[in-house]
Amino acid sequence: MSDGLSGLTKISKQDALNRLTFGVPTLSIDYSGRRQVFTESDTDAAIYERVYSLIKSRIECARELNFLSTGMRNKDGGETNSGCTIVTNIVQRLDEAGNKSVYGIVDWDGTATSVGRVRVIAEGSHNGIENLLLDPLLICLLLVKERRAPEELQDIARFAGVDTLANVELQRMVDAIQHKVVTTGSGTLAPVSYLDGTTTNVLRDYLVMDDHALEDALRAAFPYLRKWSNRGALVLAVVEEVLTEYRGFCPAR
Repeated sequence: MSDGLSGLTKISKQDALNRLTFGVPTLSIDYSGRRQVFTESDTDAAIYERVYSLIKSRIECARELNFLSTGMRNKDGGETNSGCTIVTNIVQRLDEAGNKSVYGIVDWDGTATSVGRVRVIAEGSHNGIENLLLDPLLICLLLVKERRAPEELQDIARFAGVDTLANVELQRMVDAIQHKVVTTGSGTLAPVSYLDGTTTNVLRDYLVMDDHALEDALRAAFPYLRKWSNRGALVLAVVEEVLTEYRGFCPAR
């Protein structure tokens, strides 16, 4: 049966498996159908794994993905043996050794290009995974849920039913965040699309900003966000507090 429709509707085998295994990222019907994807850090691996578990029923992916980190935590809590070069080297060596189930995913960082089995996330449009998930719409929704919405949004500052808002209202949410974070620059706008088909216009300077600088700028503009100050904490807060309820607002590009 399909949502909102009576009777039976034919769907593909992959769609059926996606629905049956939704929310269970480690389940695989056949080991040969799994792909291991190396990330730049354990923080990135946790983020990718969680987002994938939320949206895999809404995307076409014939293989089960497992995200792995190349990095290790040292005694001070920092990460070593991490980064784009390490991911590329590991994937290349495993591929040369005959392992055809491994891939890598890295940040664009303004220069990286997808080569072979190593893919760049949002290549050419977003600096990295943080810029995707710290999208101004998602940040605004996080603040709305925490009852810390920007003052100019009090007329639409509700979390329940936000997916029914008109696009012009969603753009107001985006603007309420991005114009406080990016106060100088070219003013060039770039379209950002989401899984549900919604599109907003985001300042390119926001999208390509260094990820650490973006987090600092967000916390400076909205001090409440400082409650998520640990590495990766703000991104994971967006995932857990917003995307778990509104998967359709996951940025697609």
